[in-house]
Amino acid sequence: MDVWSRIVVWIVCASFLQHGQAQKPTGAPAEESLQAEFCLIDPILCHGEDELRSFEALVSIHKQMDDDANGNVDVEESDEFLREDLNYHDPTVKHSTFHGEDKLISVEDLWNTWKASEVYNWNLLSNSGNGRI
Repeated sequence: MDVWSRIVVWIVCASFLQHGQAQKPTGAPAEESLQAEFCLIDPILCHGEDELRSFEALVSIHKQMDDDANGNVDVEESDEFLREDLNYHDPTVKHSTFHGEDKLISVEDLWNTWKASEVYNWNLLSNSGNGRI
């Protein structure tokens, strides 16, 4: 399984886990702050409950990866994440697969990659055809 597939599976699992947690009171300050950040990144989708949960999961993953808390995940931080958290020990793995041309990954970069992923679009694809999944 390639790096992005593992990350997408991890995001989906994190999203389901957060969905199963007790509901926060609406209007909680942390939730409002998260939604405000999300609306800056994606004003069209930021009011959807499922999208907000997905964004919250991505923010959580980004925080876990961003060891120095500077707002970006650099090559060294992603290397540690891939090897320790995802148990991805393939020595041939290249950071270009994960980082592309950009050596720093922001929350917005993760969100845009998530939105473009096949997994995010499963529901869209299953509803667009003949109704079959």
